[in-house]
Amino acid sequence: MEDIELSVHANGMNGEGIARYNGKVVFVDGALAGEIVIAKVIKENKNFINAKLVKILKQSEYRCTPKCQYFNNCGGCDLQHLEYKKQLELKAQNVQNLFDKTTLNFKVQTCQASDNFYEYRNKLTLYLNENNNLCFYKKNSKQLIEINNCSLVNEEFNFLINKLNYFLQTNKQFNRFILKGISIRQINDIFIIDLILTKKIILTQLQNYLNLNKINYSLYYCINNEKNSNIPLEPCYFVAGQQKIILQENGIKYPVFPLSFLQVNSYIKNLIYNQILEFTCGQNIILDAYSGAGLLSALVAKNSKKVYAVEISKSAIKACQELCKNNKINNVESICGDCAIEVPKLLQSTKIDCVILDPARKGVEQSVLKSIIDAKPNHIIYLSCNPATLARDLKILTCEYNIVFAKVYDMFPQTANVETLVKLERISEVDYE
Repeated sequence: MEDIELSVHANGMNGEGIARYNGKVVFVDGALAGEIVIAKVIKENKNFINAKLVKILKQSEYRCTPKCQYFNNCGGCDLQHLEYKKQLELKAQNVQNLFDKTTLNFKVQTCQASDNFYEYRNKLTLYLNENNNLCFYKKNSKQLIEINNCSLVNEEFNFLINKLNYFLQTNKQFNRFILKGISIRQINDIFIIDLILTKKIILTQLQNYLNLNKINYSLYYCINNEKNSNIPLEPCYFVAGQQKIILQENGIKYPVFPLSFLQVNSYIKNLIYNQILEFTCGQNIILDAYSGAGLLSALVAKNSKKVYAVEISKSAIKACQELCKNNKINNVESICGDCAIEVPKLLQSTKIDCVILDPARKGVEQSVLKSIIDAKPNHIIYLSCNPATLARDLKILTCEYNIVFAKVYDMFPQTANVETLVKLERISEVDYE
């Protein structure tokens, strides 16, 4: 493939540089807006070209040295080569571009910075390769890259990664055909370690090793025999360590399980949740769809008459129920099921004042959006991790609702990902006139 010279005029949703060549858009991984570069054409399509950065002829004043040694290969980060202030500007602008493209007539607020732009994550999932080394995926690939540390987690987390790598190298009973990966979440000074196994095995050696290295842990395993799948699956079986892990937030104590959904950046999560609490204060009946482990449901229940928490994960629902019981919260009703089915049923049978939506990257199902429009709650609060599906869903909702608040939050520094919080209010009949 040929090398071409390009003037990069922007950065895209995934952090890639954007240029034009012979009338086609060119996407260049690693290039920054304002740079002139030499890039190698990797693939040419009818309307666009994918290229790889070869040489920088003119460097952006905002380019910086990545902290992580794996940055150019690992698929976890996109923007370590861009100064943090410019990362925030890029993320806000990319969300605004999607709003404008979808003809959503609203200006989003600037991107809220994280307190730490490194060492902020509380969870990682790592995978095992043929060398018995923990790995991440390479960028834009299913190939694995061996790692001994990650710049997005703290020193204690990286200490555990190194210790686990040593253990796996010296205990050949573990291999990629038995151990597909390890999901690790840090809760204060405790690590919830969930082994993704293909079959049940004796874990006494690992327990002894963790104890010897003075790791505070809660050890679980799950079984995943699905072909081409290495994600944690329910149920998770407790093995050893501290079984009951309790967090406290805004006066709410809540248990955490391996598959409980919790945001990976605690600082940004707290800012977002406090904003949602402000929005929901005084709302009588609230529906919290895609409610996860129920923390937000419990928090908003303090200032509301009733909260319905709908979530498909059984372990998350269990955590929500235990949370409410332990905190003597009696006005949260947990519903375990697919939101695409349960939310329309609930909206048809119950008058809801406010709907909270916090879906996965695929966004909100059409059946849910339609049922919300038909039910006409006064307010909708939408928390999204994917601006593209957010803009798509807002386009549907704004036929009956006005956007009154939209703010971008940097939940994932050094990556191209963001969280966006939107509040919508129902258009009254007077507004139509």
